Amino acid sequence: MRLMIVTGGDEAYAPFVADLALSLNQCRKKLTFAMGCLDYGLLPETRERLKKQFDTIAKPAWPFRPHAQFDNQIQARAFATRPFLPDLFPGYDAYAWIDADSVVQDLRALVLLATSCGNGLAGVVPTVDRSYRHQSQNVEWVFERNRMAFGADTARQMMNSPYIASGVVAASAASPLWKKWQSRFQVALDRWDGPRLCDQAVLNHVVYFEDLPHHKLPSFCNWICHLALPFADVKRGALVEPSYPFDPIYIVANSFNDKRMTRKIPRLDGGHIEAALTFAGLRHAMIASRAP
Repeated sequence: MRLMIVTGGDEAYAPFVADLALSLNQCRKKLTFAMGCLDYGLLPETRERLKKQFDTIAKPAWPFRPHAQFDNQIQARAFATRPFLPDLFPGYDAYAWIDADSVVQDLRALVLLATSCGNGLAGVVPTVDRSYRHQSQNVEWVFERNRMAFGADTARQMMNSPYIASGVVAASAASPLWKKWQSRFQVALDRWDGPRLCDQAVLNHVVYFEDLPHHKLPSFCNWICHLALPFADVKRGALVEPSYPFDPIYIVANSFNDKRMTRKIPRLDGGHIEAALTFAGLRHAMIASRAP
């Protein structure tokens, strides 16, 4: 299977794009896949540097009908273009999106993403785990995104299902996900009621209301850190689930608002490490923790 893994960002997000690429390129030593980057406002010199890490860089335009509120917003364009990966990077059997503020710790995540796309299916990751704490502000955030897209009645119905985060999503090129996501997005845009665009609300509608053939992947394929901060296993040099038996996390999502902040991460053997939730930051902190 020819798999294309895509991420993207603007100039402010370029350090995260490059950091995610480092973690992905570690996996390419043992697994074959292509890497694509969506340019949402990179400086020319930054784009040139990233060309050394990615196979293809594309600069997408706003993909829907003109929208007075969103079509000139960089973040809105980033959300709106995710359903168009097969159009932006044609010629692959399957596509996976991974947010730039993520760290791929284990290539088994990419294997699961690829195999979940077999037979025209898609792979999504619900925000469900025994360690997660969904506080009231998290629930309100989800409801409001759903309401802006589909109105209060539909939003209340959507709250009966576990929310799917779009930071990691994969689908076969033949999956109906892409066309369904595109068409439902346009419908939502035509009546959007609120200040922020949200691709996740549309994705959840497609998965739960439109009979999308899909696999639900485990939480360690997109670990949402603000719902449960991982533990650090210094011996293994990796972040792990914060509940017994402390299994490895495959993809870490830095879902905090302040993504550059250094975090105090509890160690399995006591104490803590201090690290930014990036591939380079975690690697440095793990190495420093093992030093005599």
